[in-house]
Amino acid sequence: MLESCKPQALIPLQRDLQQLSVGFAELKDTIFANQMRQLKYDTRIKQLLERLPPSNIEISHSLEKKLGAVWKELPVEVRECLIEAEIYYSSKLSKAFAIICFHEAVEASLNHCIKRPLIKSLRKRDNKQIALCISQEQKLQYMSIGQLEKIQVRQWGKALEMLYTAKGSVVLGTQDLREFLKEHLGEQRLPDLSRLAHSLQRVQDYRGGSAHFQEPTSRSYNEEKQNLEQIRNLVLGKEQDSVIAQIFQLLAPQELR
Repeated sequence: MLESCKPQALIPLQRDLQQLSVGFAELKDTIFANQMRQLKYDTRIKQLLERLPPSNIEISHSLEKKLGAVWKELPVEVRECLIEAEIYYSSKLSKAFAIICFHEAVEASLNHCIKRPLIKSLRKRDNKQIALCISQEQKLQYMSIGQLEKIQVRQWGKALEMLYTAKGSVVLGTQDLREFLKEHLGEQRLPDLSRLAHSLQRVQDYRGGSAHFQEPTSRSYNEEKQNLEQIRNLVLGKEQDSVIAQIFQLLAPQELR
């Protein structure tokens, strides 16, 4: 009698086990689905984060690695230009503005190392002019302080180049700049500035002729992209010394070197 009841007593237990098994399977599927949704969410977040431009601190560390010890010697205005240029470069927001910021970093470096000291020196003289050769025609120009304020990067490059390539009467016209640099640098013999002079003219070429922003409608996308890469390589140093580093190593006042 008892033995005949056993199979019937097991039926509810088997049913409960089956329901429990189904419940576990559904729970497992639910957990797996939730994990997959979380993974997709995490992946999307990661992708979005990767698209964000690096922070100013990250950019500063990267620039310090590229420029070396000179980074800590740069004035705030030069650092800010470089950081802004790298933000535009890394975010791909505007190639034109990235080019402008790299150019402005070079301009600010020249202002700090040579233009402001030269203007300060001229203000101490009775004759507040200096003879410079800044044109492709290699003609001397007597420049006032007001004119020096407006001098462009390419023109500084040409003026430095003429210290080595001037001929005839133009050689005498370079004496003012030569004597200023000797006094400014505290050296009887000038360092070799010819490579820097060439690089400065190339920086202006990649920037364009104007010192102020103009939408580069005449340039194709590929040309602008190439100009950005070239000016960035010159300014930060790739396959050659950085133009910024050269300016501060060669032209900074004696007390700053």
